[in-house]
Amino acid sequence: MFSCQILELTGCNCHLTRKKVGLIFFCILLPPCQRLTPNLVDAYDELVAKGDFEVVFISADEDVESFNGYFSKMSWLAVPFTDSKILEALDGHFKVKGLPHLVFLDENGKVLSDRGVMLISEYGAEGYPFTPERLKEIKEQEEEARRNQSLRSILESPSRDFVIAANGNKALVPDLEGKTIGLYFSMSSFKKSSDFTGTLVKVYNELKAKEEKFEVVMIPLDDDDEESFKEELNGVPWLSLPFKDKKYCDFDLHTERALKEINGKKETENEKGTHGYCYHYFVEVLVIKLLQLQTN
Repeated sequence: MFSCQILELTGCNCHLTRKKVGLIFFCILLPPCQRLTPNLVDAYDELVAKGDFEVVFISADEDVESFNGYFSKMSWLAVPFTDSKILEALDGHFKVKGLPHLVFLDENGKVLSDRGVMLISEYGAEGYPFTPERLKEIKEQEEEARRNQSLRSILESPSRDFVIAANGNKALVPDLEGKTIGLYFSMSSFKKSSDFTGTLVKVYNELKAKEEKFEVVMIPLDDDDEESFKEELNGVPWLSLPFKDKKYCDFDLHTERALKEINGKKETENEKGTHGYCYHYFVEVLVIKLLQLQTN
């Protein structure tokens, strides 16, 4: 199949002239597809304004009602659900083996990347134009940031130089320099994370009462539940990355909950927790400070 025929197959060719296109193979009933939707919507809303980008929905839904219910809420294009032959042809051509599957095409219909789900989940609109060269550039920037790690490289993004408080106020990341910073990876729906939050609040308040140069920044992992995020942030005294901020993808996480201290380039090793999760309860300096508080 020639690249120009791919765009013709979608039935949306007149709307895709001189545009890069994302073909999203999708079934709304599948949880992975549901989780991808907010990230894809955010990236789409930012990129479509450029005028050279579009998304086409390739449905794998079981019935037209499911298709219509999802598509009616989206701003992008779609191959009609009734065009089963076209849907099957696209599915076969791109060798779709799992859902969601997102393929990016250039202006001529040639494949830029078939790793669209990863690109959108990890980088969002910053991954544009979704070429191998752009992915290489991002990886090199990340590696450079790791080699020259600082509080700003850890917490800032190209479009944001602040973290937030529950009242909506913004705290500039440069203003946090010179303090011991605890990064608290938290998922409010995870019981062990919720239980630990209360302990950390107590320690935080004790350290603040002693006028320690200490702050906690929460890294929220509730990427599909904004209400839970708001509820948790309203119940704690510390700062947080904004909801659904892509910056948390920069951390090599293998855990549902962690506390890490950024103190120069020094980190402690993970401690093995229950159910195979790795937890950073307290790092060395924080433990020492807690013990000092308890003995004073």
